[in-house]
Amino acid sequence: MPSQTFLNLPTEKQQKITLALLHEFANYPLAQAQVSRIVKEAQIARGAFYKYFTDLNDAYLYLYKVAMQEIHTNLKHAPKDSNSPAALSKFYLSEIKNFLNESQTSSYADFIKMHLLENEISLRSLQAPEPETDAIKWSIAVLSHQTIRDCYRYPAQQEVILARVSPIIQAILQQA
Repeated sequence: MPSQTFLNLPTEKQQKITLALLHEFANYPLAQAQVSRIVKEAQIARGAFYKYFTDLNDAYLYLYKVAMQEIHTNLKHAPKDSNSPAALSKFYLSEIKNFLNESQTSSYADFIKMHLLENEISLRSLQAPEPETDAIKWSIAVLSHQTIRDCYRYPAQQEVILARVSPIIQAILQQA
């Protein structure tokens, strides 16, 4: 995550650097990203970049966190009072659709696509493992994320992909 030095920068300068990160990481896989392009666009010294971020991975994870916070703003938590697999399945499908809509219409759309299709797997070793959760919630989370990834990979088939997920979630929930 960014250093306190970065967090103490004026908002305009933070935004300029964040925009340069977005342009770099939306257009190049992390393995091909370059600090030189970021510092050129942000109009900062290379040394300043390393005062703000440990490395490219650190800068990437910062941008990912910013994007997820913005995109997840309108997402809801599962209703606690519903025991109906059909109602919960409908809720999860609605949230998958909401995430797709929010992410695909946001300024982060190309970044999220690059993340899902190119960078996500290589970053797993850098992120802390998920806290322990029950098998049902884990299964639904994995299925939901794969569905989102598939919708980004095959946008012309999004409706078909979404149509198949609801009955699968319902079947998982019926096993609970």
